[in-house]
Amino acid sequence: MGIVVLTNGAQVGAAEAIATEFMDIAQFGDVTRNSWYEIAHGHFMNFYKASGDLVGNSPPQNPNFPHPLAIYEGIYSSAYFGEVEVWANGDHLILQIGPRKLQFVLKHWDADVFQMDPGRDFTAKGSLYSVGFALSGGRVTSMTAAYFNDNMLGTFPFARPRGT
Repeated sequence: MGIVVLTNGAQVGAAEAIATEFMDIAQFGDVTRNSWYEIAHGHFMNFYKASGDLVGNSPPQNPNFPHPLAIYEGIYSSAYFGEVEVWANGDHLILQIGPRKLQFVLKHWDADVFQMDPGRDFTAKGSLYSVGFALSGGRVTSMTAAYFNDNMLGTFPFARPRGT
């Protein structure tokens, strides 16, 4: 015995509640609690909350200026994520990653830290993550993208200049 609940609706816990209630009836002859939807719904609503280390923070009133944007340009490489390319585009940076060459806009936040909104395809509305660059001797040595750093794998050492 089993159940399949198909829906093209948003993930709000309704399908999970229906399946759980069905399994209750199959196993126990009746629904064991009246709150299956509330339990599932509460869990799924966490997916709709804005995320990121900059969420809820306002940009600094008097931010420190970044280095010239061209200094951040280059190819960064991670054993886990592969290569990331960064280049300047007007007053912001573009970060490109993955085989589909997904592009994210990096807007200046403070000093060598930029903000990144991964977009609705990947996170909830209002999500905002930092991308920080480490420098030594006037040269960028690495980039850490908070969006990719949940498991401490989001630091990308500088590999080479663009176009090489």
